[in-house]
Amino acid sequence: MTARQLASTRQHRHLLLFGGAGLALLAALSFAGYAQARLNAAQQAGLQAQVQQQQAQQHLQQVQMQVQAAQVGVQLLAEAARLGVQPAAWAERRTNLRQALLPREAAEALLLTSARHSGRVFGAEEFELSVTRPDEGLFTVPGEQAAPLRMTLRGLALLRTEVAP
Repeated sequence: MTARQLASTRQHRHLLLFGGAGLALLAALSFAGYAQARLNAAQQAGLQAQVQQQQAQQHLQQVQMQVQAAQVGVQLLAEAARLGVQPAAWAERRTNLRQALLPREAAEALLLTSARHSGRVFGAEEFELSVTRPDEGLFTVPGEQAAPLRMTLRGLALLRTEVAP
């Protein structure tokens, strides 16, 4: 073999080696891309599993609270039966006044009807009482020309319809 043929053979080997290394690099890059895509899919599935777990925990807490509320309700019904208080012996009336202008006498009468006694219980959800003139007060006796009061009263009144045994 001549020097020229020997050099050509070396170049040919180097080209083959370089080509093989390029193919190996291309295969490695393809595998790395595939592996990255699988890793991303696995991470996404893991995040979805965490979200589902959190939702399941929240749902479990809600169910536990509902069970506790039901247990308290059963206890209250048992206590009411023991005391002779029957739910059918009571009626309910909802009151809903918003920023109503009432004479002092009417406001007083309405407040007296919301007072608790053995035949009536009132649970106020919202209450506000104020004067409409700055020179008057809630706790002072007004003159003859008393301005009306502004009243907001919202709640539920339970009224006994039957006498307890």
